[in-house]
Amino acid sequence: MHRLLYLLLLAPSAFGQDLLVAKHTPARIALHSGVDGALLNDTFIDIDALLSLAGGNRLHWHALVAPNGEIWVSSFTSQTIHRFSGDGSAYIGNFVTAPGSAVGMTFSGGNLWCAATAGPFGAGVVEYDGATLAQVSNVAVPSVWGAFAYNGEILMTQSTGSIQRIDPATGMNVGVFSTPGGFLEQMALAPNGELLVANFTPAGFKVLDPMGAVLQTYSVPSVGGPRGIAPLANGELLLSGSVGVFSYNAQTGVSTPRDGGGSGSFISSAGASLIASNYCTTTLNSTGASAEISGTGSNLVGDNNVTLLASDLPLNQFGFFLTSRTQGFVATPGGSQGNLCLGGTIGRYVAPGQIQNAGANGALTLALDLTRTPEGPAFVAIQAGETWNFQTWFRDVGPGGAPWSNFTNGLSVSFQ
Repeated sequence: MHRLLYLLLLAPSAFGQDLLVAKHTPARIALHSGVDGALLNDTFIDIDALLSLAGGNRLHWHALVAPNGEIWVSSFTSQTIHRFSGDGSAYIGNFVTAPGSAVGMTFSGGNLWCAATAGPFGAGVVEYDGATLAQVSNVAVPSVWGAFAYNGEILMTQSTGSIQRIDPATGMNVGVFSTPGGFLEQMALAPNGELLVANFTPAGFKVLDPMGAVLQTYSVPSVGGPRGIAPLANGELLLSGSVGVFSYNAQTGVSTPRDGGGSGSFISSAGASLIASNYCTTTLNSTGASAEISGTGSNLVGDNNVTLLASDLPLNQFGFFLTSRTQGFVATPGGSQGNLCLGGTIGRYVAPGQIQNAGANGALTLALDLTRTPEGPAFVAIQAGETWNFQTWFRDVGPGGAPWSNFTNGLSVSFQ
């Protein structure tokens, strides 16, 4: 089986959510199936009608479901971020401050980070408080187009072929993550922890490992220059480009039109974005990197949609996820080389199929069932208002082949 098709077929149910696709003139947000990419509603948000726009080239770049349930849409032409109701029927207003020519967006730690190619702050990324919508910071990044939260950092794609790393805690550019080349736009997470990057030119996309190395390059000229990219639950990809939206089968190389054409840009889940924060320190493992835990999905308990990801693990080693209501810190427990970041009553995800092998990609993923969360020997249902913490334990190999173990850092999730 083709390698990319195989990794996409591993997609948990969280990757089947319907998808929002920003479309250009006429300005609108379309709704597509997260299963096969089929068009469900071409004007889920009719931006032209709601904002009484007429004529001109109106470029709206990215639509994200906010923690408060609204849909926030970046506008390249209007140089702002629009706010719409969660059902797409009402225009609420704009942000307190304007980022400039707004393009890709991402959430990190409850705040919104919006890339802008130009504007009052220059080219870079602008941070907004997720509750007040007020500007918090801005970081200069030349030639920027996309923003993607990954492993506690913000990755910024550039039209010059590089991906920059921003530390959201300090608001500083901390260096280059990868240099895959081409005109880079949206990034997305594959189910096995690898990264997908849309290439506007040359038309196609790239697959990166968790450290940023290029694993594969795909040419997809039929899309006319992909800007947006997202995995589908059926094992294909949804690509949005200058001539429309297409599903792409990596095994056959066939692109299938999924709308009536017209230029489009970034893609995101129509479900709420998971707001989570990392904590606790982690130590290097045998790969020379520190393993990280992250999550995708929704903070709403009723959605029952949280998927955990552990990355930068030793290859072909076993591991499993842990959880607790309580944070803690125990250095090198039981002779481990890492730190236990949980306290209180700790639950272990060790049911059939939950103890996993990191394989050749050094990553584990687990779609949680929030109605059946391990707490010691028992299982409980997570309730709205509770905060739960997660971590990953994994096997490792020390000097001389000695068996070791280690941990990722911790991930804290507050549920609503």
